[in-house]
Amino acid sequence: NKVCLEDIPRNGARLGAALRSAGEVIGSRLARELGELFPRVGGTRPIAYLFARTVFSEEPTEDDAPLEIPLIRSMWLAKRKKGGTALRWARDSKGRICVETAEVLDSSGKRHRVRRPKLEVVQVSEGDSLDKGATIGGAATSPLSGHTTPVESVRRQLSMRQGGTSDARLLAVVFDQDGSKGYRSPTPEDLRALDESRKRIALTESTDKGIKPAGEINHLRGFINIVLYGITTWGHAFSDRQTLVLSTLSRLVDEYAKEIAAKEGKDFAAALQRCLSLAVDRLADYNSALCTWRADGEFIGHTFGQGQALPMRLDFVEVNPLSGSTGDWNSAIQWVVRVCDAVAGGSLRPGRAMQAPAAAVALPDDSVDLIFTDPPYYAAVPYADLSDFFYVWLRRTLGDVVPD
Repeated sequence: NKVCLEDIPRNGARLGAALRSAGEVIGSRLARELGELFPRVGGTRPIAYLFARTVFSEEPTEDDAPLEIPLIRSMWLAKRKKGGTALRWARDSKGRICVETAEVLDSSGKRHRVRRPKLEVVQVSEGDSLDKGATIGGAATSPLSGHTTPVESVRRQLSMRQGGTSDARLLAVVFDQDGSKGYRSPTPEDLRALDESRKRIALTESTDKGIKPAGEINHLRGFINIVLYGITTWGHAFSDRQTLVLSTLSRLVDEYAKEIAAKEGKDFAAALQRCLSLAVDRLADYNSALCTWRADGEFIGHTFGQGQALPMRLDFVEVNPLSGSTGDWNSAIQWVVRVCDAVAGGSLRPGRAMQAPAAAVALPDDSVDLIFTDPPYYAAVPYADLSDFFYVWLRRTLGDVVPD
């Protein structure tokens, strides 16, 4: 409201132009700081990373290493008219699913020796049958034996690891393939980038300058059920690399606004910073561990893709903010620029946005012809709880500019 009623009408097209320039400068600075965390492999630029949270199968076994089940809902990566691309359980010459032994570090800091069913990326022709995923209705089914670990156990295991976000298994990488999207299995370079992200987060959290967003999440049945899986704070809703990206952007926005204030004045810099903060929040909407990959259109489905709710996503997607493609930083900037241009090109006169009681209108009697309201939804939509998803980043980006 403040941006649309105050900032854009007062600054006109100048604000949109400044926002375009700011987006480019901040994007370049972000690339210098975090570009190595999104490595090119084989000369191709990564667009997105597809993950699945994992649990251990509860089936009886004589093996000392438990079977780790990646909670994949669908094996599709790209649905096209005549086939597409999908994940498949890798099999040996006898048709048995291949298993590898690996040592994994979970989000609680514990190391586990596990057995992992291997996956591969394959091209699918029309009429080909696909392997089934490993989860239906929240339960986990072993692709080896068919044994099902119930949803209650899945929730219990993930709750012990803050939702299983930071130790989720990387399944595939989406990359730019001459203007279209290609898909490949993870490489050692991809995994090293994830390890580096964990180290950087651990370094900040070991000091008093931790960058994970704080604030507890309320469990609201039918709206916010992620708490049942251990995502009890906003820091649990973002992977380590996502947290690094968003916290770095918040800092870069603040630094850039201070530079503009010295050149253009504090008022214009504050207006620009408010617009940039909306772009950061838009990126957060497309870069949380509650986003999914839309195989039918090959794009990222945002956090609130199912309306006013925060449902659990057992598999999720992480965007490369520097990709030049779906859901990246430039896309977030362009959406806000479009609003600036549209409002500046209209006839909206400057207004004023304020926080005040609706029952005590801050206007003299008989000073306006009409007061109209948008009735609240009361408990039908928990806006206060849902908006905290954005507030934890707005507070960092705008805390000094809009302290109230």
